[in-house]
Amino acid sequence: MAGIRPARWLTSAAIACALALPSRADEPVAVSTQPVALQDVLSQALASNTDILVERLSHRIAQAEEAKARSAFDPQASLSLNDKRTRSPLSTAVDGPQAASSEIQTVDLTIKKRWITGADTRLSLAATRTDDPLKGPILNPYYNGDTNLTLSQPLLKGAGVFVNRSSLVIAQKDARASRARFEQLVMNTLRDAENAYWDLYLQWNNLDAQKKSLDSAQRLQEMYRRMAALQAISRVDLLETEKEVASRRESLLKAWEQVVQNGAQLKGLMNFNEEPRGQEPDLFPSETPKFREAEFLLDEEVERALLNRRDFQAAKLNVESHEIRVRVARNALLPALSLTAGAGTNALSGKNRPLTDALGNPVISPFAGGADDLADRLLKEDYYQWNIGVTLEFPTTFREARADREQKEAAAAQALAQLIRTERTVIREVRTALKLIEITRRRVQESREASRLAEQQLQDGERQLQLGATNTTRVILFLDGLTTARLRENDALVSYVKALVELERATGVFLPARGIELK
Repeated sequence: MAGIRPARWLTSAAIACALALPSRADEPVAVSTQPVALQDVLSQALASNTDILVERLSHRIAQAEEAKARSAFDPQASLSLNDKRTRSPLSTAVDGPQAASSEIQTVDLTIKKRWITGADTRLSLAATRTDDPLKGPILNPYYNGDTNLTLSQPLLKGAGVFVNRSSLVIAQKDARASRARFEQLVMNTLRDAENAYWDLYLQWNNLDAQKKSLDSAQRLQEMYRRMAALQAISRVDLLETEKEVASRRESLLKAWEQVVQNGAQLKGLMNFNEEPRGQEPDLFPSETPKFREAEFLLDEEVERALLNRRDFQAAKLNVESHEIRVRVARNALLPALSLTAGAGTNALSGKNRPLTDALGNPVISPFAGGADDLADRLLKEDYYQWNIGVTLEFPTTFREARADREQKEAAAAQALAQLIRTERTVIREVRTALKLIEITRRRVQESREASRLAEQQLQDGERQLQLGATNTTRVILFLDGLTTARLRENDALVSYVKALVELERATGVFLPARGIELK
């Protein structure tokens, strides 16, 4: 049988039948897949991504800072209660009492508030009860009370609504900037998750193509083994098929490697909760990218981006905050001129002791009475005090204030430079995204045409093989060419979809386009 060869048409028919057999390629590893939709990926990433969770907490911190700044204008109250009792030896004691005792109880209530003009007001109410037989010759126990309202209003340094509300306004802008940075981070993270989703889809397609390629090589190897047994081909041809099978097995394993790596990247963005033991399923995208025609104008997209980009908004708020700090620092160079004023009442009341004068008449104090009488006398304003004055304070060099102003002006210049850089970055990203959309759109069109031609070439090759007009190697090459063309078509489509996603992120409409509203 060594010198006998089957007819050419018989060999070609056998090869064609072998190529049409069902797939028998073995899986390189055990597979457990979990289909996942794109919306589920985005929802999981939004809820569990650690970067988003950290930035969300940063926004809460900024909100707390705003509340702290607002509390500077909240009234504050303090209450002091004091009870003092003393027993002291008497230096004049001979045969009489050896010690003197006294009791003093004090109540002090103070309410103070800072106003947005810079004024500080303070209202105090104080009452003291003293029981001292030696020091109270007529009234004992007796009560002292006084009320006092003071005002201090800056006239130069620290004066005005703008300066005194600056900390609150800056905190509000910082909170808004923090919110904008948070939303931008969410957009960037979800963009990365969506791109990883489509990259994983592409790798699964590549894996499927490698499986089919290995299956074709294995069928051809099996056929060549039977033909080698009939001595219809040489051993060199058989070794060539075996080498091809080994090479495609390696390509299949490499495709699995890419699937695992891309799947791990997607799980990381989702903060996928994997069990420490047992086999975790591989994520399998259940959606396919869709081609949609769209027309864009550069000027309109740039305008939309500058209106919606959160990082650009945060940079603008940062510039505004630094401008406020500069104005406050310039105000600090003024002398501290303050108007101070105060007014209040005081009163006295107490228990009249049973004393008589030289004629034996009882001595009655005009201030005799109880604690209730003290309150009434405070309101009558018979006894009062008031004051008004001006205080001027200034350093001799203003060195610290000038240094602070220079720091604030330099920081404001930095913030403005960052704003300009952010604006240019936004415009560049929009321009790049539009270019990529146009390029990938043309790639999709060309790759579809290439796939159509490769499929037609394979069909013609199979017909020629059945007629014996070509050989198996060329048909295998045609099959590989079709597989490659389809992979390139999928790659172009995924790149086009990712370019559209990038434009939505670059223009700041990524979240609204997906119906995502942050709370």
